[in-house]
Amino acid sequence: MRVIQPKGTKGSLKWIQEMIQCYPDLLQPSGLPTIEWVSPLAEDEYAEYRDEAFLDRLGIGHLTASLKDFWPQRGPQWDALGVTSSGPVLVEAKAHVREFFSPPSQAGQRSRKQIDRAFASVRADLGVGRATDWSELYYQYANRIAFLWWLRE
Repeated sequence: MRVIQPKGTKGSLKWIQEMIQCYPDLLQPSGLPTIEWVSPLAEDEYAEYRDEAFLDRLGIGHLTASLKDFWPQRGPQWDALGVTSSGPVLVEAKAHVREFFSPPSQAGQRSRKQIDRAFASVRADLGVGRATDWSELYYQYANRIAFLWWLRE
């Protein structure tokens, strides 16, 4: 899904758009392959991407079936996407600490089961206990971690 965004006027929306459009060199870690930013771009209406569209934007659309097995539709909408010679770059921009708090997952029963399975796989592989329900207070942060894990797998 491609989601057109307004020109940001505050917070993380403003700053990620500004950095990618005007100062991409400040987002380039030294010693790592050059990042070609593919979202959000002014010429693309500052669109953000999710689901199959984010994979297509990164040039890895061949992973669509695997993504559908891992996560239900309406997965994370990425604030910024880039590509390098060594792989994709996915960004969840945060302008301040309060942005890490997010409401619990609103997924329906079937989707919630798929999400819970995904989180269980990530926790097991990373050696993280089940003490915290990842679908609650930090859901947005947790689903980004799950997607990064999935891409590495």
